[in-house]
Amino acid sequence: MKPYQYVVLSALLFAKSLLPPCNSNKEQNVTNPVTPAQVQQVPIKTVPVVSQDKADADVVAAQVLAQFKAGDFKSIYRNASAGFQEIGTEGQFVGVAQQTRARTGPVKDIKEIKYFGLVGNYTVYLYEVRYDSVVSELRLSFGRSKSGKMELCGLNQRDVVRKK
Repeated sequence: MKPYQYVVLSALLFAKSLLPPCNSNKEQNVTNPVTPAQVQQVPIKTVPVVSQDKADADVVAAQVLAQFKAGDFKSIYRNASAGFQEIGTEGQFVGVAQQTRARTGPVKDIKEIKYFGLVGNYTVYLYEVRYDSVVSELRLSFGRSKSGKMELCGLNQRDVVRKK
């Protein structure tokens, strides 16, 4: 598995945690399985972002981006939400991030593309990250802890695309 795929996996696990639990009492139709052609892409339902959530997420996002650019992955992990940390150990997160950094080289530029809110009071930011030879999309998700602190809940770096 490639290093960035671990990050994608963590984002998928985060997204899965937002879904309601499956109802095991419903019978599954295994005689007529769904083919990939029958699956429809469901757009993500965005919601307005509360201004205080945006302001608090901006502060944490700036901190995470500075740590990301500096390669301080331990600090990113240590300051992230408990749910983020449940996905894997600090060593696993740092190892995957360092492997990705070794392949891409240092960050040259980070540009915000957009932000939006998700149901459950999450604020999500999308960034374009430029390295020496590649460009990727970085998605950071933030939410409030039970104590009210804004925290990083998800980090996903989309498949890296070669610069043209």
